[in-house]
Amino acid sequence: VEKIMEEMEIGETREIEDIYAGKGKLKIPRLILCKLTDEQTEKRLKRRKRKEIKNGVKFSHQTKKLARLNMFITNIPYNVISKKEIQPLYSLRWQIEILFKAWKSIYEINKVKKMKVERFECHLYGTLISLLITSTLAFKIRELLYLKKEKEISEFKAFSIIKEFLATLYQALMEGGEALLANIAVMFEQVEKNGQKAKRLKKRTPFEILLGVFEQSTMKTA
Repeated sequence: VEKIMEEMEIGETREIEDIYAGKGKLKIPRLILCKLTDEQTEKRLKRRKRKEIKNGVKFSHQTKKLARLNMFITNIPYNVISKKEIQPLYSLRWQIEILFKAWKSIYEINKVKKMKVERFECHLYGTLISLLITSTLAFKIRELLYLKKEKEISEFKAFSIIKEFLATLYQALMEGGEALLANIAVMFEQVEKNGQKAKRLKKRTPFEILLGVFEQSTMKTA
C-alpha cells in the first residue's frame, strides 16, 4: 500500500480489486485509496498525536505514514458504483453513526443503573419517546432551514438544542396551542443560530451529495 501511495498524485483515487488482508487472509473485493493533501494529512496527524497523549497509545511509523490515505473497502460491484462515488456514499452512511452517537452522548441510552425490569421498561420507553420527538423536530427544522434559507444544520447540534427544550415544550403543551407554537418558534431560532453544520473546505455536505444524486437521476430519466 505504501508503494502504491507513493505512486499516486495528491487528490487521486485508485482502486485495487481482489486483495487479501491480515493473518487470516480475509478477501476484500474492492479497496479504494484516496490520497489526501498536505493540509488534510497534517490535521489527521495532529488528531492522532492528541489521541496518543490522551489514551497512552503509540501509533507505528507505518500507520503515521499511511495517514496520507483514505481507505475504503466494499463488496459493491464496480458496475453498480464507481470508485469516485464510494467516498460520498460513505459520508452519507456516516450519518447513521452520528445518530447513534447522539443517542449515546446526549440521551445516554447505553447507561442504565440496576433496577427492576418494570422500571427499566418505563425508562426505555420514555427515552425512546423523547428520541422520537427530538428526531421528528430536528429533521423537520433541518428540512425547512435547508429549503427556505439553504442552511444545513448539524444533526448532533440540533438534537442537543432540542433536548433542552423538551421540558418547556411539555409545559407549553399543557397550557395550550399558542404557548406550544411560541416555544417551538424560539427553539427553531436557537437551532438556526447555534446548530449550523461546520463546512469543510472542498468537502460536500450530506445535503449537497444527495442533491447531486437527485440531479443525476433526474437527468438520466429525462
